[in-house]
Amino acid sequence: MAVSRSGYIVWRLYKDTVYVGTRVTAKRPEGLKWEEAVREVQYITVDDSCAWYIKLNGDIMLQKGLSKDRPCFKAKKIPCSFNLKQIICQAGVVWGLTDNYNIVYRSGVTKSCVEGTDWTPVQT
Repeated sequence: MAVSRSGYIVWRLYKDTVYVGTRVTAKRPEGLKWEEAVREVQYITVDDSCAWYIKLNGDIMLQKGLSKDRPCFKAKKIPCSFNLKQIICQAGVVWGLTDNYNIVYRSGVTKSCVEGTDWTPVQT
């Protein structure tokens, strides 16, 4: 499960398929029904206006412009020279965990450019 901070974007991953909760409200946090959104996915994370996910083939994907009324939208592939196993987003910050357990973050993220400009390794 991945739930946005507002609680209105709710995604679940079951057997490599993403399902999106529709018409989520405070009284119905599970939504009215679940709709299939994306197949062949290994990892998901959502924020109040976007969702990031990793496909089974390793592609990093972004859906932006999400809202309570539109919890799923068109996806855009985000180039990544790292082999990410996990990804997390919150409040405009995007982090990734590589297969070597190194941490990277998405630099250049702004309100008008939620996808950012590049993946940058965290220096330890």
